[in-house]
Amino acid sequence: MKQIAVIGAGSWGTALAVIAARAGHNVRLWSRNDAVTSSINEQRVNSRYLSSTSIPDSVTATGDIEAALGRAHLEIELLPASIPDAPSPKELPPQPAPEAPKPSSPGDKSKPPD
Repeated sequence: MKQIAVIGAGSWGTALAVIAARAGHNVRLWSRNDAVTSSINEQRVNSRYLSSTSIPDSVTATGDIEAALGRAHLEIELLPASIPDAPSPKELPPQPAPEAPKPSSPGDKSKPPD
């Protein structure tokens, strides 16, 4: 079981959080909207963006970006470009898990092929 951070609790972010939770992972879902985080944590539904879908107990919504990213093995960012005050990926604090592999590009010669 992995810890997954989903940054953005709109319809896409919520749907991916649900899919990850149903696959057996713990998910922290970040939203800048307190009503959305309350709805997810208290009623187990995102009443604003995905009201027809029940959200598993292994999804926890938070408005604290550092809490969402803390010890995450995987981070998924789903922020709309149209929101001027949404944090950009460059503004998000780096929080790699100690055992998380470092990404490499196909041309990266510093890592032997798998």
